[in-house]
Formats: sequence, structure tokens, C-alpha cells
Amino acid sequence: MISLVQRDSGVSARLRTGGRVEEVEAGWLLGCDGAHSTVREQLGISFSGATYPELFVLADIKVAGDLDHAEAQVWLQREGALAFFPLPEDRWRLIIINSPDWHDEPGLAQCQALVNERGLDRLRLRDPRWTAVFRIHRREAARFRKERVFLLGDAAHIHSPVGGQGMNMGIQDAFNLAWKLSLVLRNGGDPQLLDSYEAERKPVDEAVIRQTDRATRLVSLHGTTARFIRDHMMSLLTQIPAVAEKLGETLSGLAVNYRRSPIVEEQRAGMAGPAAGDRAPDAPLVAAKDGASLRLYNLFVEHRHMLLLLGDSPDAVPPTLPRFPETVLAVYRIAPPGTAGGDFIDREGVVAKRYGSSPAAYLIRPDGYVGFRCDGRTVSTNLSGYLAKIFSSAGSG
Repeated sequence: MISLVQRDSGVSARLRTGGRVEEVEAGWLLGCDGAHSTVREQLGISFSGATYPELFVLADIKVAGDLDHAEAQVWLQREGALAFFPLPEDRWRLIIINSPDWHDEPGLAQCQALVNERGLDRLRLRDPRWTAVFRIHRREAARFRKERVFLLGDAAHIHSPVGGQGMNMGIQDAFNLAWKLSLVLRNGGDPQLLDSYEAERKPVDEAVIRQTDRATRLVSLHGTTARFIRDHMMSLLTQIPAVAEKLGETLSGLAVNYRRSPIVEEQRAGMAGPAAGDRAPDAPLVAAKDGASLRLYNLFVEHRHMLLLLGDSPDAVPPTLPRFPETVLAVYRIAPPGTAGGDFIDREGVVAKRYGSSPAAYLIRPDGYVGFRCDGRTVSTNLSGYLAKIFSSAGSG
């Protein structure tokens, strides 16, 4: 992109494709153009932060040796940390901290020499798909939105690769914004819903920047005493199941929540199950109609809002609730084992275990997060106002 101009009704952008320049008119513009974002620069949004002193080597590579491809593996050596993260196709993402100042893409021999230097000469690298050496930064845009233009992914935030969060964060940004923009564009939703993109994503991204900064400083310690304390403390802590589980949830992104979002609503505080703003967990189901087995996540693939009515005898959708097209909102009743009347049966009891066994209503957003929950017997009292706020004029009748 060369430049952009915003108007009340849309955005004009000048784009260069090869040797040709063209002007495009659009209602909205999403800046996904990386750390050196032209979109962000055109908007005049600051990108403040800092640069780490160490150089990093990254490589997408295959490895011969005793690495378990089911696990990420990290070595904290005196010369600097080294890690292998499993990738598809029997490949690994190699990360080496504190490398020499190579100005080009490091070759296979150079990467192998660093691995040998860190005491892992039993591992043989081969078939590099790409390699890179660079300094890393931690920076965040002051705003993620300006009128009709949004910033996503590296255009909005960059951080250390320690923990492997970069791609996940960009995907989460896109998924968070996509369903809101779709509701506005395709179903007449209130454009104010788009304000929640920054309100939800900015705190999450700031937390990841803080976490990866602490992790990077921890693995980059140089003092002998500090490294000794770090190594022994990490060895002890990672053997505690609760710590290991929490670490896994954080690194995988499963711990991300939007509990403080302006567009989630909790009417069942203190009860079992995920709170409003939490990621909705999966569970096995059986279709009441034909006995077919499926998973709760199979119902999520349509990327629409889903109202789940759970409990011992969930009522039908209260007639006082607004009605919406099935492309916008689907309603499913999930009954416990041994009961009838639901669309699906919680035959294995996993839904009750993960969502609570008492009657409840969960409204699941298209991005898989709980937007609203309440007691199953007060749906008509509590849910109508929330639906009106989220869907606005999205085909209700």
C-alpha cells in the first residue's frame, strides 16, 4: 500500500501491485502489513517499545537425533538459550538466542555450529526451509483502530519469539474482529460493536508482551549465580502439575479471556463452568435424532452465535426472545443422560463436568468465547437486552 484516505463512508487506498498502481474504495480497511506497517504510519499511530540487545537465529529445519516431536524442548546454556519447537511435516522451529552478528541468512553449517557450541552436537540439522538472524523488539501500537481502519497482528504489536505466541496472536486478532465486522456488514449490526475489538485485544496483547519480555530476560541471563538460581527454580517449578498446566494454557493461548470486555455479560457469577468472557470448552455429544456421535466444537464451525440451553430439562427458547436468522444465531438444547427433549444428549457427562450440571444458558460467540451466561430458568429475563445490544438490527423480528 502507498497511501490511504478516510472518508465518512469509507476508505480510499492506493496500492502498488508489481509495476501497476491502482486505487481501491472500501468500506473498511484492515492493516495486516507487519511490523513496518504502512497503514499504521499513514494513520500516524505511534509504535513505542524497546529493542533487545541479543541477536536471535530462527530456522525452519529438520533434525536427526533424539528429539521427541510431541514436545517442545529448551536448553538453557551459558552461551545462550536454544529451543526446538515441533512443526508439521516432521520439521522444527529452531530458536537460538545470542548468536553472532551475521548480516545474511545463516547457512546450514552456521546453524549446526551454534547447536554444537551449545553442547548438542548429537543433533544433526538438515533441509532448512528458511533461516533468519535478527534483533527482536517489543512494541505496541498506541491504538488498534482509527475510524474505519484497524491494525492486526504485527502491525499492532510485536514481541519476543520466546513462547511462540506471534502467529497465534495475529490469528486471534483476526478472528476477534472478523465476526464483528461480518455482523455489521452482512446483517446490519451496530457499527459500535467494532469498538470492542481494541477493548478486548489490546489488554491481551499487552499481557503477552509483558510475559514474553519476562521470559526473554529469564532465558537470557548471563550471571553465573543468576543462571544457577533460574535453572534450579525452573526445574522445581515445572515438576509441579498445577504450574505445568498453567504454563501450557498460557503458551497455547487457552488462558486468554475477555472477562472485562464491554460486550460480555455475566449473570451466573460463582457457578460452575466457564465465565462470560472465557473460552468455551469442547465436549462429546450424541444427536438425539439419530444417535450420531459428534463434538460440541462441530457445532461451532458455522461461526455464528450459539445459544446452548443446558440442564436437567431445558425449556424451549422463550417466546419473548427476539428471533434471528439461523446464519446469525442457532439454538441447541443439550440434555443429560437418561432424559429426552434435547437436540443433543450429554451421554458421557462431559458437558455437565465442564459447564456445570445445573440448568444454564450459554451464548457462545463465533470466535468460541462465552459472550453471555445466566441461569437456565431466567433466560427470557436476562438475555433479551444482551441480544439487542450485540445484534442491534441484525435481522431480528
